Amino acid sequence: MLSTDYLVVGAGAASCAFVDTILTEQSEATLTLVDQHSAPGGHWNDAYGFCRLHAPSLLYGVASEQLEGNWLKLLLLKRTLFFNHRATRDEILAYYSRVMKKWAASGRVSYYPNCTYNARSASDAKIHCFSDNDGSNQRQIEVTAKVVFGHLTACTVPSQHPPEFSVDDSLALKTPNDIYDLANDKAAVPRDKTYVVLGGGKTATDTICFLQNELSVQPKNIRWVVPNQQWLTSHEGGLPALPEQWPRKLVEFDLDVGKAALAMEKEGGLTRLDPDVPTVAKGLMPIVGKDEIKVIRNVDDVIRRGRISSIVRQGDDAAVSFAKGGDPLLFPAADTIFVHCTSPGPYSGNIKGETSVFPSDDVINLLIMLTPPIQICMSMTALLESRLQQKKLNLDAGRELLKARNGGSDDDANLSDREVLDCLIRGISMTAGVNEEADAKKLVGTLITTGLFCVLLDEDCTVAYNWLKSNRLSILTVPGNRIQISEDISLMASKAEKLGYSPGEAGMLSLLATKLKPLEGK
Repeated sequence: MLSTDYLVVGAGAASCAFVDTILTEQSEATLTLVDQHSAPGGHWNDAYGFCRLHAPSLLYGVASEQLEGNWLKLLLLKRTLFFNHRATRDEILAYYSRVMKKWAASGRVSYYPNCTYNARSASDAKIHCFSDNDGSNQRQIEVTAKVVFGHLTACTVPSQHPPEFSVDDSLALKTPNDIYDLANDKAAVPRDKTYVVLGGGKTATDTICFLQNELSVQPKNIRWVVPNQQWLTSHEGGLPALPEQWPRKLVEFDLDVGKAALAMEKEGGLTRLDPDVPTVAKGLMPIVGKDEIKVIRNVDDVIRRGRISSIVRQGDDAAVSFAKGGDPLLFPAADTIFVHCTSPGPYSGNIKGETSVFPSDDVINLLIMLTPPIQICMSMTALLESRLQQKKLNLDAGRELLKARNGGSDDDANLSDREVLDCLIRGISMTAGVNEEADAKKLVGTLITTGLFCVLLDEDCTVAYNWLKSNRLSILTVPGNRIQISEDISLMASKAEKLGYSPGEAGMLSLLATKLKPLEGK
């Protein structure tokens, strides 16, 4: 029978960031990764060929190895500054392949591609089962520490997720992967067709840019059907706005999403395609560059009628109907190519409302805890897990904070160390729909999570700060960036009632602010 300390389900970005930190923090730990894909890298195996990172490569991957490569070589050979490099799909897959080979050579990591995790054994809680994807070659593995579910935050891309509305089989429906394949013979690209891009997220904007820039499709031949206009995180050819900037703006404006967005737009952190159209802030906002915005705005025909309910054939036309009703939108069926960009992306539904990172003594859920880039969340989770195993966490402070949150009650006095950690360090669960008020409260809560991490990791909260400063996945590794968490939590404590926190939660914020005083000014 196989044996491992940690059984990790999935070998995508989240899992790999976790594994890398465990290897660093626990010198004897062994890990086994089980993944349905044929190569490490998760959804990048399924992504369209022109997909690349939204944010700089500087903050992506694993902590122990740069994705962007040598900064001097980037400058001399590619004439690119390190903070401008955004890795392509192929570069990312090659990177994860190198990382996995390095881990395998250490003898501490076993990797099973093309395999599916099945279940825990009914007869022994430490025994788990997995098999080849087709159900053959069943294996059992003894897990001495924990099972780590790393697939929960995986992005779902159109090639793996059909539209959630019906489309007549006689109509031309393509995925971005299909559009990428057209570049193999650019002379044969049907440029006289009308390309109707469906969806309002980053996949759609990527596709619109590719159609124009690489396939030379004229903007007049592109129509864009989106449910609504979203706010976009802006980057001017370099680093985007700091991840914490949006939650901070929400705190500043007492969770008034509209005022916060307008203020951040004025500062250059957010942008929108059309200032005359109502704009929504949807959870984790896509990142776009100034050059991309210019290309996207070339498309004049943008249809905002809510979500599509069906696309059916009516004689010689393709009729697009909407959930809100109204007359269907008609396109000549023979001359129209629909491009499906409506997959859930980061809102895949795997989480199903789960927010517990440490739900039991033998399970870890890798969840988004902070604003993107998310790999630092997984590295933080691995560090907390390592310190929990080593009994080095500052959980006396954790119990103090829980007591404050309970209004002075000792209701949680008998919780185990793991249960204290689970009560305080939580993930955020974003949904595919638009709920600005709920999302705003969740995003503001990410600031609290940062503060809790700093306090719980060690009695000296500067230990966590210095660790973040040294971890390449953290925005703090970029020169000039500050953590500002002492100031953030102090402000939140002073505005607790306006932010909708209970008296107990306000008490916890005040205590947390006190414990974070050593980080004031950092």
